[in-house]
Amino acid sequence: MKNNNNIKSIHIPAKCKGVSRLETCSSLEKITVDKKSKFYYSDNNVLIKTDEENGDTGVFSPRNNSISEYKIPDGVARIDGHAFQYNKSLEKVIVPEGCKFIGCYAFLDCKLLKEITLPESLEKIEILKFEDLLLILNVSLDDINNKELYYEKEEGKNIRILKKIRI
Repeated sequence: MKNNNNIKSIHIPAKCKGVSRLETCSSLEKITVDKKSKFYYSDNNVLIKTDEENGDTGVFSPRNNSISEYKIPDGVARIDGHAFQYNKSLEKVIVPEGCKFIGCYAFLDCKLLKEITLPESLEKIEILKFEDLLLILNVSLDDINNKELYYEKEEGKNIRILKKIRI
């Protein structure tokens, strides 16, 4: 499905054990999952992979998903890289207590995103180098000493501003 711009909806059948590269489907609007699936479920059009041993994984939200505020479900222990990348309407995300990992570029280029609430349980935000942290969060760091971080646009850089992140 890589780079397929014609797919508008995808239905994940019950026996499907793996899904990848959905972030490259730029016209995707809707994801549904067979109710009998033991491997995936959909929450507000966000695809979640189930894992009873290690906690569920937030896998993917289509860039055309219409949600503006999203609380990631309790039990999600990981948010995959690229999970919300390019989302066009997301303004606020609450990551639940128990989530330990956020993958690289999880919130990259979410143009309307203003607030992310991160839990105390968070152990790792995956980055390839320090500059990638700025890309993941679409911010320039202003103050890392407080629990609430405020950001401003760096001169000469064309990056979007997050107003506030709570840790």
